[in-house]
Parts: sequence; C-alpha cells; structure tokens
Amino acid sequence: RGQYHVAGQQAVKSGDWRPILAKRERPATILATHSSMACANASRSPKQPAIWIHHPGYVFGQQVNLTYMYAPFVNSLIAGFGALNMTETWRIAVRPEAKWRGALTPRDAACMERGDVFVWVGNFWWDVEWPLLRKKGIFCVLFQTEPFELLNTSAYPLMSTLVDEVWEISRSNQQKAFERAPMSLAVRHVPLGAISGSPRVHHNSAAVDKLVFFGAYNLRPKSCWDTIRSPVVAIRNVWTTAAFARLLQRHAIFLTVSKLCGLLNHSQHGALEVARVQQMLNAHALVISELRNDVDMAAYRDLVDFVPLENVAE
Repeated sequence: RGQYHVAGQQAVKSGDWRPILAKRERPATILATHSSMACANASRSPKQPAIWIHHPGYVFGQQVNLTYMYAPFVNSLIAGFGALNMTETWRIAVRPEAKWRGALTPRDAACMERGDVFVWVGNFWWDVEWPLLRKKGIFCVLFQTEPFELLNTSAYPLMSTLVDEVWEISRSNQQKAFERAPMSLAVRHVPLGAISGSPRVHHNSAAVDKLVFFGAYNLRPKSCWDTIRSPVVAIRNVWTTAAFARLLQRHAIFLTVSKLCGLLNHSQHGALEVARVQQMLNAHALVISELRNDVDMAAYRDLVDFVPLENVAE
C-alpha cells in the first residue's frame, strides 16, 4: 500500500510498486494516442513489456469524446512514468475505448502479452474483461477517479476479485478504501501532477467578475445552488484544449462543488474533485471550493480557497 506521487516532472515514491514495473531493461517508446491505433506487438522488441492505459470513450447517448476529460489522469501517469525513467524500458500505449462502456474488443486483448500492465482509468470498470486479462498474465490496475462517497459500499470487495491494485486520486479516498478493501488488495495514492503546456487565464478586470462552474451543473442538487445565493456561470461544452483556452480568455475564477453538494453534514465533508482542480491550477486560475474533508483540504492548502457553501458569494 505504497504511495506514488507526481509533482511536475518530479516523482516521489514509497512502497513496492516500482520493482514490479522496472524489472526489464529494453528500450521503449510512447505509442500514438488515438482510438484507431494498430496493435503494437509487431514492432515490439523481444520481451519488451507494455503499459496499456485505457478509459471510457464516449458519454452514453452522446457523441462526445471523453479523451479531453480524462487527459489530466492520463497525462499525469505518462509524466510520472517518464520521471521514473520507465519510458526507456517500457512501451506505453494510451487508448480511449470505442464504446462508451468498458468492454474490451478481442483486438485489444490480442495486443496484450503476459507481463504487460493494463490500467483502466475512470468509471465503468465493472464492464472490463478483467478475468480474461488476468488469465493472460496481465497485471491489472484500476485507476479509481470517482469520490469515495459515490461508490457502492461493496465496490472494493468486488474490485479485489478483479484487479491486482487500485490507484486512488485523493488521499481521503485511499484512507476510506483501507476501511473497506480486503488486505489482499493493494490500494495506492496516485495524485495528479502539474503538467506543462496548459493554456492560462488572463487575469484582468473583465475576467474576474463572474464565478464559473466547469462541469455538470444539473448533477448537483438544487439546494446547493440555492445556498450559494450568487449567479454562477455553468460551462459544460469544453471538450478540447482550444475550447478551454477560449474559456480562460473570458473567466479566471472557478468554483468546484461535489455531486453531493450540501447533502453531507459538516462532519462528513466529501472528497475534493482533484481532476477539475488540477486542470484549473495548471491554468493558473483561482479556485474556490466548498468545505471538504480535512485530509484533502490539508493537501491543497494555499492552492484552493475552501469556504462554507453559504459564504461562496463573499
């Protein structure tokens, strides 16, 4: 139950994870990151292992590509592997699923070889063909991106029968997982890191007069917005870096609230949406959050302004 931490181009690690991945010493490359990527086995060096990073491709009922939404997770993993010099010894492939759920195609499984690592990033992990992959000798990892409060209480015992390890994006998620997960399941904290090359906000008087919520406004309780008592601009149509850059030209202050906003009492504050926060911090935006649990607020102290929901407008 070690820790893997990415911060910019630096990586700090404790635990026994790296020896699992660094046991081979052959040159490697990072494969193209698109859904039509061909199987890479033909160009592999003998016994060269691969890390396969997959995530859901589309929203159900909508032709919306989720590659941009999962970019903070994927980019942090690639930066972390690079900081550990693993891109020199492992082949890394990133691929969104063609389907909106997590089912792997026969071609996906055929590309993978014994000793490879498969990392599923995000939701719908229960649809992944984990038994097939583990039977082939693939080391299976679930990068769990949802706040703990949104998971079914039986999720971690189920995960322990499907995957070798679970990686959590927040320290509070990891701590709560320890209470639920069997001791046989390794649960690690893999926080998101600072990624270079992000568009940045324009801090000027025209850009700071409105509070922006970047996400699914309708999936937060109405009571949440009523408590805030301030107009909030809801933005949900940003699916590319170019669209994000245009948003940052108009707005510089962003609000993050959970899907359980206002429904938890003060002793049960939920986990911070660290993916959204990481994206805004990379852009040098000002981030305001409702109060969260003490663990996450301590981790983001001086980076995020945590205030009671009723005081957000102030």
